[in-house]
Amino acid sequence: MTVILAMSVWFGAQAATPQELENALESFNQQAYFPLPALNKEQLSRLAEGRLVKFRQYTSPEAPQRAVGIQVIPLSRARLWAAARDEDADYEGVVFWRVPEAPEGRERWYEFIDIPRPFSDRHFVIDVWDNHTLAQQTGGMAWEHPWAVAPAGLQAAERAVSSGAIDGVTPGLFRRSVEVVLNNGAWVALSLSPQETVFVFHAQSVVGGAIPDRLLADFAMMKMGKVFRGVIERATIAETWYTSGETVGGDGVPLTL
Repeated sequence: MTVILAMSVWFGAQAATPQELENALESFNQQAYFPLPALNKEQLSRLAEGRLVKFRQYTSPEAPQRAVGIQVIPLSRARLWAAARDEDADYEGVVFWRVPEAPEGRERWYEFIDIPRPFSDRHFVIDVWDNHTLAQQTGGMAWEHPWAVAPAGLQAAERAVSSGAIDGVTPGLFRRSVEVVLNNGAWVALSLSPQETVFVFHAQSVVGGAIPDRLLADFAMMKMGKVFRGVIERATIAETWYTSGETVGGDGVPLTL
């Protein structure tokens, strides 16, 4: 009910034009860690209507596909950012462990994914951070929260597994798992007005073994609508679960709704 109300408010409000959206995306791309592909006229028109625009980005025949979702949402950026960054989800079969050693300004995480047979389990280490330079250069208009595989990141995780520091991952499981060599993406939020936000999610991954890259993109595209609906639903009722200041925005400043 609350999401339907939010959407009805959206269609009765003054929305950004396709040209304004194109300008905002171009400004974002100038300082983005992962620039977004340019949208065509049809995509910009659908975006201006408040519809979810999702597509695959092809950079070269050899490169894996990137799944991209983008939508103009009639909610404040703070609400949407909190909903995306504070997601309280239980990922069955996935183990997370925060790596103590990380570059300044970043968090480093080990992830182990239990995949049903006959496929091998997967694991990797990623760095996650906020692009503060982007926020500064755009006058606070654009926020980006990227992640990418950390170079040589599994070394620290292997030591932790050997010492029993990671619950759910034994040395045997670690040795038999396939390392994911490419996994990156970002949450993006562009503030068009106090109650109008361009929200973006994109991801690219190569898991190796017998699982084709295109299947991962297929899965991401199939789930994109659910991802955005979940963020919108949580953002709409954020005052019922979010504590002011417990999460920082893409500019490093604690969020208030």
